[in-house]
Amino acid sequence: MLKKSILATVLICSVLFLSGCISDKPKVTGIEQLTIKVTEGIPYVFEVENTEGRWYRTNTFSNLRLELGANDLVRLNYARFIPENISDGEKSAITMHLSGMELGSTKLNFIIFYDDAGKTNSVSFRVPTKVIGPGITVDIEEKPILGKTRLKINETKVFHAVITNNIDIRYRNGRLRIKPLYDWVKLKEIEGYDAYLEGNELIIETDLPTSKTIPFMVNAVPPAIEAGFSVDVVVEYSSNATEWAEVAKKTIEMFAED
Repeated sequence: MLKKSILATVLICSVLFLSGCISDKPKVTGIEQLTIKVTEGIPYVFEVENTEGRWYRTNTFSNLRLELGANDLVRLNYARFIPENISDGEKSAITMHLSGMELGSTKLNFIIFYDDAGKTNSVSFRVPTKVIGPGITVDIEEKPILGKTRLKINETKVFHAVITNNIDIRYRNGRLRIKPLYDWVKLKEIEGYDAYLEGNELIIETDLPTSKTIPFMVNAVPPAIEAGFSVDVVVEYSSNATEWAEVAKKTIEMFAED
């Protein structure tokens, strides 16, 4: 009797374990800690270390600030930001609490701000998150993200930036809903289009032939950021009575002119 009970218990546990492994879209909640270090040299080398002690490098300068942004599969619930003005050779750790993470290929977007001799710029690269799941691991690798938009900042150095971006519309007779992913990003209405604001979402009525483009304005006033910053905007499309469906996600990197 005891053997049958033990066998039944083992069988149930095996079924539960296997069902977790073969789930179509398993999601996990994990804690990932990265350590950063600035080393000697010009340009300084910014190093990212995962929890397994592997280092990855990208060239930056001094006075680093790190902003964490997540793609639409990852939610960054909490992050402890590194201090500004890191000295040569000094290390600082950042801990991220993640949820809603797809097993296998999810990546986080790290945006590093630096300031050297009064010049400010940013460097972006993507690092796959360490996936916590049954028998699944993802190696961290550095992959630069290219594509920058330069804009002029007014002479008072108040970083009240307005940028225009185009969206490729591939549908007829529908509506676009543009919404920022950060509260401090404010959208503006567009002249010449049937567009209006609903809260901080911009609704655009479209009756455009296939593959036309339309502009939209982002009026971004970031808090406590004196230089380059990025803006994530989700663009959704609906046709007549259909549900909203995501068309594109735009990441706009903005910089002060030299």
